[in-house]
Amino acid sequence: MPELDVYEKAFIFSLIPYIRYDNAIKTLNGHELNVDKMVEISGISKRKVQSILQGLMNKGIMNKENKGKKNIYYINPSLFNKGNRIDSKIQKMFFE
Repeated sequence: MPELDVYEKAFIFSLIPYIRYDNAIKTLNGHELNVDKMVEISGISKRKVQSILQGLMNKGIMNKENKGKKNIYYINPSLFNKGNRIDSKIQKMFFE
């Protein structure tokens, strides 16, 4: 993964509570997070958020899917999960 700058790290960190199991970034009630909502959550200016989103998409860390007038943003799962299986200790900690 490419190196992230301070703004990208802060932006992703602020969105962690909104990352769903399918890696879509949505509100707790399942609505898509638009740029304005991401600005509100992150505390970063709209212009900077748009720049961060573009940079993260260029780096392969985020992607977006156009659904009519809405965009659904996704985060690359390999950012949080290295490898193709969950370690047995972690599995016991969280899933048993």
